[in-house]
Amino acid sequence: MAHLRIGSRGSQLALWQANHVACLLRENGHEVEIEIIKTT
Repeated sequence: MAHLRIGSRGSQLALWQANHVACLLRENGHEVEIEIIKTT
């Protein structure tokens, strides 16, 4: 399967949401990484 990258802000809520989605994707065999995106 394709390698997926999830972009997320660094807040606790955004990271929780990104990790939740990443866990669901991993359970279905996807390779996932989370990249924190910094904004100004």
